[in-house]
Amino acid sequence: MRYPVLLKGFVLLTALTVAACGQSSALKELDAELNQIEADSKAKFDRIEFEGEAKMNLLTLRGVHSAFKVTSPTFSDELDPLDPEAMKPEDKHYKYEVVSADEKSVKITATAKSDTLSSFALMVAAVQEPDGTKSTEGLICKTDEPAQTPPDMIDISDCPEGSSPD
Repeated sequence: MRYPVLLKGFVLLTALTVAACGQSSALKELDAELNQIEADSKAKFDRIEFEGEAKMNLLTLRGVHSAFKVTSPTFSDELDPLDPEAMKPEDKHYKYEVVSADEKSVKITATAKSDTLSSFALMVAAVQEPDGTKSTEGLICKTDEPAQTPPDMIDISDCPEGSSPD
């Protein structure tokens, strides 16, 4: 995050040198470019941070639902069946929702509240291992472009068009 600050210092030094030579319009132009670079950098860093938080929440929910399934014949339709008060259905950037749950799988979405963020879908499915033990598998899909509609996952084998595993 220090690069925008260093870049700003370099641009300002260059601008002051140009201004000293009587070119104040060049200074204004450089300042405008610098402001745009800073805004673009902040937006990119914010997107990485907010999407990372959503993914961490989904990874936590994957673990919770996997643990719940060990002791239950079905997946739960609650966000956090082990501690219902632990996971809030919304935060500042995403809305979380269990869209389906049965004995075979649970599907949870994280829908972006902003048109600058990607949305996610998580599917956790019950599987039987070759040795007969039961376990779970999970897949998180993220929209390839910012979207306020999460991927419409049908099964755990692959992400739908317009999204990728994350």
